[in-house]
Amino acid sequence: MAITSAAFTGARGKNVANEGQKVPCLRIPNGIICVNPRGRVKVGNRYVWIDFHAYCGPSFWRDSAMTKAYEPKDESDPILTEFEKWLKKYKAKK
Repeated sequence: MAITSAAFTGARGKNVANEGQKVPCLRIPNGIICVNPRGRVKVGNRYVWIDFHAYCGPSFWRDSAMTKAYEPKDESDPILTEFEKWLKKYKAKK
């Protein structure tokens, strides 16, 4: 998967990604997923990076380049409670 940063336009020239803002996008077979927002939370003694897509949900990463995926072990994994706090802060900023 290639990660790019671009603003994509639809067939009629209308921007389909946040009104002209540049957003990180992942190219997948037969499509593109633009992820927005991104953030970082502290879990224990390390940081976990988050990218969030309203339809696909969150993805967690062990590094800031978002190349090493972090999979929550189960529903009691501390990343999930930290993610909920982070999402509430993000929605409050809107």
